[in-house]
Amino acid sequence: MEPRERRSSAALLRPATATPSSPTGAPVYVHIYDLFWTNNYTYNLGVGFYHSGVEVYGREFGFGGHPFAFSGLFEKVPKDVDELGPNFRYKETVLLGHTDFSSSDIDEMMSALAQEWHGNTYHLVTRNCNHFTQHLCPLLCGQEAPGWINRLANASSRLPSFVTRCLPREWLIPVAVDLTIEDMLGHNVPVEQLKNITFCNKIPPQLCSHASTPTSPSAHSHWQNNFNSRSSS
Repeated sequence: MEPRERRSSAALLRPATATPSSPTGAPVYVHIYDLFWTNNYTYNLGVGFYHSGVEVYGREFGFGGHPFAFSGLFEKVPKDVDELGPNFRYKETVLLGHTDFSSSDIDEMMSALAQEWHGNTYHLVTRNCNHFTQHLCPLLCGQEAPGWINRLANASSRLPSFVTRCLPREWLIPVAVDLTIEDMLGHNVPVEQLKNITFCNKIPPQLCSHASTPTSPSAHSHWQNNFNSRSSS
């Protein structure tokens, strides 16, 4: 077998050729989660709050918000609800197609995407986890993610901003992201050191060990307020 041609970073970020019926390559799944109990009542109306992640090669990728200018992407065990938190409940999985990207291609793709999808760019209505899923799926297999997973966010874009401000932060941020960032808040770790990480829930320990001085409560409050105002603006 001839060596597989290495793809450029630009090629990795272009939509792939659609492969809906081809069984070749690695399967691409979208895992969908109910975000909280109100979906029990709103689902029959055709709307709901959902979290989604994309699985390929046995790894699930998602996007969450935090107050820093580095990657908001995270990697988790597929369909593991405990990593997301108590306000998330597994709903269903959709097989979108197959990708001919290799596992190492996926690593490069995620590394490049991490530079675009910073945690402090998260917005419940305009740039949430489902927007990331909808961006990633065409890159992997040329197929669109189910449109209904983001229907409520699309509808909310036409509502007053105070509606999104009423939602508790813990409903919106996966535990996998939140716990890592909360742990970091106890250290004076320069954000510059974290610019090139791929997954915000897999920060190399050596980066967190460079400083051990606790961050002041006022700084923590400033970051929190900045995140809350961005999420609801």
